Amino acid sequence: GTFSARIVSVFEGGGGGGGGDSLSGRFSGRFSGRKLSVSRRSSHPAVGLVAPAQSPEALATGLQTLLMRFPLEHAAMGKVLAEVGLRWVDPPRRSTPGRLDKWNRRWKDVTAGTADSSLFTASGVWVSPDPVVMMFGASGLVIILLFHDGFVTDPLNVVYASMMLISVACICLAVLLVRGDRAGAKRFTLVTAAVPLVLGFGILTPALGAAGPLSPGVTALGWGGATILVGLVYKPRRSFYLLYGGFTATLSLAAIMMFAELDTTPLASLLAFLGTAALLKRHTALAQASVLVVEDAEAYEALWRAKLGAPGAGASLAALGAAWAEYMAAAVKEPKRQPESFGSVEVLFNACDRLNPVMLATLRALCAAQDGDFHAAAIKGEDRALQKVHRSYNGDFRRLTELVRCSLCFTSFDQIAACLRAIVAHPDIVVLSMKKSKMRFDAEYDAVAKSGGYRDVQIAVRIDSEWTRAQGLDKIWCEVQLHDAEYYHRKTTGGGHGAYVLFRNKLGQ
Repeated sequence: GTFSARIVSVFEGGGGGGGGDSLSGRFSGRFSGRKLSVSRRSSHPAVGLVAPAQSPEALATGLQTLLMRFPLEHAAMGKVLAEVGLRWVDPPRRSTPGRLDKWNRRWKDVTAGTADSSLFTASGVWVSPDPVVMMFGASGLVIILLFHDGFVTDPLNVVYASMMLISVACICLAVLLVRGDRAGAKRFTLVTAAVPLVLGFGILTPALGAAGPLSPGVTALGWGGATILVGLVYKPRRSFYLLYGGFTATLSLAAIMMFAELDTTPLASLLAFLGTAALLKRHTALAQASVLVVEDAEAYEALWRAKLGAPGAGASLAALGAAWAEYMAAAVKEPKRQPESFGSVEVLFNACDRLNPVMLATLRALCAAQDGDFHAAAIKGEDRALQKVHRSYNGDFRRLTELVRCSLCFTSFDQIAACLRAIVAHPDIVVLSMKKSKMRFDAEYDAVAKSGGYRDVQIAVRIDSEWTRAQGLDKIWCEVQLHDAEYYHRKTTGGGHGAYVLFRNKLGQ
């Protein structure tokens, strides 16, 4: 009933006095994202709606915000929407229990522009786009072509049998990664390192002399290859160096020990070539990323110089610095991560959905008291959240401390300082100790190098009230950004954020 009333209020909120036609009809719409297309159907006597002054797009935005507050009530919402001829298309994954967790387990980076940097991310090869991981399958096919005849001639030979196992393992690994089954791919990798490489090449080959005078080189391949595979599982951020540098070095050493026989020499040369090409593409991506933000960085720096030159700027910045020092003195010192009690990313999202309106109401009141402009934000999108989990956090979803967030904008540094003190003094707010780099209104902060020229103050807070404690939500960290109004306007209207999105995708962040 409450939800139904809110739905009606969204449509009636604009009133009938704005020149809108009176619609005593039924709406038929398809609601996807932030867009809504509406057409009139036959009269529906049970629903008398007044067309608001807002456009359908504006209404859809408001309705989307409302729906996203109750994703677990997707089924009930669908019935209410159906009463006015609407349908919620593409709701968040967490609206279906278990779906978001499943997606998290099988997530892979398919963003265009990330491939050149995917091997350098925290999760490395395990979330790389399909073209990158297909090299495992290609390697398996090459091994089959090179050693098929030997295996057919002598299938009991340890070397040939191990080679065939490795080839099959490479193809299976590619299939698992394309499917997004990271856990299965990692287990398979460890088995491959243990059986054909360590047992077959590293132990049985030298013990049985299966490769004759080439056995020492085969042994080097076994132990070196196993080390690399284990490294990919436990040090994925080093994926590029392990895949290209590690295998090139291992094959080169084996070639020397085998007196340049077999196929190790051309394989080492091929990997060296591919690694060099990949590294050049990475540097190209870095250069392109820098170009994307240089214009905004220059604009932000010009704005910063203008603010520093304004009368009283020095005193205002000193006051802000003092407020930051007070914040840090009052802040709790603990790791910036969500509690272990949240057993999965979906459980964390569901808890944040419940906390979000309380946190926004608390910060909205503080912002208004300092004559600021409050910008509420919906819960961070699932797509971007999991990008960060796997690109930056190596799968550790509890490091997502910005699912609940908001922005507070002010016209002066004095206002920002006053708001910072008010947040610290609020009885229901606990603040977290932050890195010095989160206070970017500092002459010593290199904004161009670290944040594309942008400056703000970023803090983490918890809402510790009687209600949040009763609900088990009092330990959730939320992000609060305190902005200068001119910086924020440039960011949101000058294309700055769009350039930043392209920038982070190029870098795989």
